[in-house]
Amino acid sequence: RLGRMTGQAHGVGNKRGPGRIETVLGVAIIGCLAGILAWVLFQQARLSPAVSALRPVLEPASAAGGGTAPSAAAAGFAALAPPALAAMGDAEEFDADTLSEKINGRADLYLNCGFEKLRAQRFALKSDPEQWLEWFEYDMGAPHNAFAVYALQRRDEAMRLSLTPHAYRTRNALFYVAGRLYVEAVGATADDALLEPMLTMAANHVAATPQAQWELPEKALFPPAGLRPDSYVLHISSAFGFEKFGRVFAARYDVAGAGALAFFTRLSDAAAAAALAREYGAFLLENGGRTSATPADVPGAQAVEMSDGVTVVFSTGPWVAGVQGVTNHSAAHGLAAALYRHLESAP
Repeated sequence: RLGRMTGQAHGVGNKRGPGRIETVLGVAIIGCLAGILAWVLFQQARLSPAVSALRPVLEPASAAGGGTAPSAAAAGFAALAPPALAAMGDAEEFDADTLSEKINGRADLYLNCGFEKLRAQRFALKSDPEQWLEWFEYDMGAPHNAFAVYALQRRDEAMRLSLTPHAYRTRNALFYVAGRLYVEAVGATADDALLEPMLTMAANHVAATPQAQWELPEKALFPPAGLRPDSYVLHISSAFGFEKFGRVFAARYDVAGAGALAFFTRLSDAAAAAALAREYGAFLLENGGRTSATPADVPGAQAVEMSDGVTVVFSTGPWVAGVQGVTNHSAAHGLAAALYRHLESAP
């Protein structure tokens, strides 16, 4: 009986203890929920960064008054901006691990071409903050890498600029190679009021960049007759879908009233070049090509008929070269012979 009474007393004590703990916990939880609700309401009252990007607010590059230090927004490229522009915020920086956060869908192109770093910053017209541009400076590690991404992304509506040897603009943007740097400046609108300071900023950037006037030396290895200006391209890897084709230079031609592509790459020695030329010919045949007549004045050449025209591939010294996409066989043979002669005398 005493045991039962002790047990009953113990049972009553257990019921009261959890009741007090639950009350305290309940009050604490309600307090936390109230705090979270207040934070959510505060955040909703603020303008989100995404909305700020779409409706930029002008932030001056320096505080008002003379002799004051530049604001944080003046960091980055603000020193290059002409008086008509003001920085909208700090410069952003991206490396190989974070590049896709900024240019989702295009990062692989840059990464495959030797990308090292991207710095980007937005600027707006002081007179009209709705007119803004974004400045992108890609450090590609070497001039050839910078040229590769520049050429592979060249717009159809490109209008040549004299800013550097490799530069052009469109209605609302400009693009150029400055040494190891590839630069894009893209305006929110196609307006001369925005384009003019953008060009001034680019000129300032070029003036401050070592090797900005670098020019692709391999241009001189292409025969000049029929060559389309500014059609040069550099494929860093897997050119034309062939995995062993790396660092392939190409340019477009007008021959016999039709288009053609000439290309070449340099290997370590003549034996390696001859072997790679044979492998590329075999690759074309494995992918639906048919053997075709070869040009008589290009020793060791292979000719393969493809769906887009004939391809001629050959080697001379350390060079593997050829032409492709030519519907006129005689024109293909003529261009291949001209390229062969040009490379034979190359250093």
